[in-house]
Amino acid sequence: YPTLKQRIKFMTVACDHVKGEIISATTKEKEQHKQVVAVISFSFVNADLRAGFRTEFPRAQWILVDTSKQVAEERLLAREGHFYKNVSS
Repeated sequence: YPTLKQRIKFMTVACDHVKGEIISATTKEKEQHKQVVAVISFSFVNADLRAGFRTEFPRAQWILVDTSKQVAEERLLAREGHFYKNVSS
């Protein structure tokens, strides 16, 4: 399970990446008068990561795709090489 320090590093790198991609896409699409929309998907996000992303992207809309605990556990167990795979419930 990632530590707070690791999650902060991940969030910083991810936010920088997303910002760079948005800038790049906006530059390309501006010439064609198209709007840029970014979709970021997480299977699990800690409260600190949500807060960080909300700070970096204050106009973002958050959508929760809810599932049952059983389905979530089945999905976690099916993952290969993922750091959440061995998290006990």
